[in-house]
Amino acid sequence: MLLRSALRVFCGLLAFGTMPACTPAPAPVRDKGPVFERADAVRATTRIEILRYDRERGASWTAAFSRDADGRWQVERAPEGAPLLDRQADSAFFVKLLDLLSSLKIQKVAGNAPLAELGLDPPLIALRMTLADGKGEPVELRLGTTEEAARYAYASLSSDAPSPKQGPPVWEVQGAALHFLGFMDSFSFLRDRRLVSPWIADDVDILRMKRNQSPLLDGEREGVRWKNNARQPVADRTSTVIAEKLDALTHLRAQAFIDDAAEVARLEKLSAGTKERLSAELLDRDDRALTIEVLRDGNRLYAKTTHRPGAWFELHPDAARFWNAGSPYSPAALSGARGTKAGPR
Repeated sequence: MLLRSALRVFCGLLAFGTMPACTPAPAPVRDKGPVFERADAVRATTRIEILRYDRERGASWTAAFSRDADGRWQVERAPEGAPLLDRQADSAFFVKLLDLLSSLKIQKVAGNAPLAELGLDPPLIALRMTLADGKGEPVELRLGTTEEAARYAYASLSSDAPSPKQGPPVWEVQGAALHFLGFMDSFSFLRDRRLVSPWIADDVDILRMKRNQSPLLDGEREGVRWKNNARQPVADRTSTVIAEKLDALTHLRAQAFIDDAAEVARLEKLSAGTKERLSAELLDRDDRALTIEVLRDGNRLYAKTTHRPGAWFELHPDAARFWNAGSPYSPAALSGARGTKAGPR
């Protein structure tokens, strides 16, 4: 420490004299260890800009995501600035991705081959990340692969560049993050397809369902059993149906996101006049409420929820069990699951 301080003073004095000033020796190139030196800063990343390149089509897309005050990820900017009616991103994906990136490992320096030969010009994936390291400057991780690189990828990290005029070293890297990133084949994959996310079935203490404003079910949880709205225990089979229905509701998934305002207006108008509609009100133990409305239009099912206002979603085809005859989730079956006659709460 004293030697380095003395050298800095000496070099500073030379800068005012006739002798050329000292230049600090470049930092040695890292050739092993984690790509990111602070795993905690990676896991607490606050913003990610993603570039994804499709070599077969010769096309790419970019999008930006940021973490809100509640820790949930939102779409900050869609590809080409496309307007979105729902900006909720798949927070579970981002949490998992950051955890895996924090353990990405350098195997060795890749050498001096041209970047294009290493799949880095352009990169297959580039992640521009604002880490929670107190520096405020984003770092860019570039990843590329070749046909020969089956179990590893080539990578570079902007913060490892020895100087502004020199690019960062290229490494061979390994880690589960590489496989995980392979699922990210489209922007829509990064949007939150779970309609009631982040709610789960265990959060819900009260479930009320209606079909076109006519009550179907009104249940309140007590331990592992359910009571009706008169607070009387329901039969075991009825309790099972309620629990299954709640589980199905909290797992509803969007097949497509409806970002066209005209189509949303059509669905709103259809919802106001159709009889092919189910609604469910969920309350958690803190009395927070969430309402889901499911609408049938021909062979398709659509839904909206109160915690994602202004947006409609086309549901995955397996949601058709809401209407299938004989299904425990059908209106007819649920009508028989009401237990005793409804009474005041």
